[in-house]
Amino acid sequence: MRIFIAIIGLLLTAGFIGWSVVKEKIVPAIIGIMLGIIFFLITISIVIVPTGYMGIKSRYQQIEGDPLKPGTYFTMPFINQVDKINCKQQEITYENQIWGESNERTPVYTEDISISYQINPEKAAWIWANVEEWDYKLLKSSAIITAIKRASIELPNDQVTNRSYIQPLAIKYLQEELNKYYKESIITIYAVNIGNMDFSPEYNTALEQRDLAKLEAENAKYVNEKKLADAEAATKEAKIKSDSKIEIEKQEAEAAAEKKRIAAEAEADSNRKIAESLTPELIELKRIDVEKQKAESLGKWNPTVIGGNSIPMINIDNNTKEGGE
Repeated sequence: MRIFIAIIGLLLTAGFIGWSVVKEKIVPAIIGIMLGIIFFLITISIVIVPTGYMGIKSRYQQIEGDPLKPGTYFTMPFINQVDKINCKQQEITYENQIWGESNERTPVYTEDISISYQINPEKAAWIWANVEEWDYKLLKSSAIITAIKRASIELPNDQVTNRSYIQPLAIKYLQEELNKYYKESIITIYAVNIGNMDFSPEYNTALEQRDLAKLEAENAKYVNEKKLADAEAATKEAKIKSDSKIEIEKQEAEAAAEKKRIAAEAEADSNRKIAESLTPELIELKRIDVEKQKAESLGKWNPTVIGGNSIPMINIDNNTKEGGE
């Protein structure tokens, strides 16, 4: 809008001055100059407060009226001044190292810290009146340092360099520090992003040595456990082989015993059948055959038939006696 009015004023002024030169008349030139001055004053009296900003209207360094919300306003040139305070979400970066320590007293540092924040629009006038260099020094470095140190001291070594732990705490403590510093809730902290965070070089060296020793111990433990497992496996394998051999020998012994049992039963059955088939006559013949073999060996075989049985009964006792006499 200001540019549009300025262009119109410039065109009218140039037209009147040009026409006066052509006609050689002084009045149109004066009118043109006056129109140029009027449009210039109108142009510089227009103030536009952009979206996301608040305007602070002042007269001779004193606030005049309420803060101006986004929009277009007319002010008195050279008397009123309008400063625009950015109330959008903004971001600043603190690049310096901040040294602190964990709750285990281990030195740790942070650097390249990005902070996302927003000014409370309702506190724009308070900021303009009470904060020096509010346009670029609103977030005090002392508050940032204190917040990071407070966040670090709460965490143990295994969490202090983990951003998911320390960044929420940094947001909390930075908000507290700023509220305490300004005595007003003029800023809302949305995020604290830490670009780099680490322990001191000495501590990292100690960690590396500890981790190396731990790794060596774990390797030794693994080797010992493997040897023990191999020995147990060998013992189990030997036991399996031994149990298998014992089982085979047991089965062989049972098979041999079963074989003997079957043979004994067969022999007993055979003897039983033989015993059942023997008659008194066969027994007597057998006895005679035995006596005959005995007498023949002595040279005194002289059988005597006794009785009229179908199987002759031979008396060999007399012969034996005679031979003896």
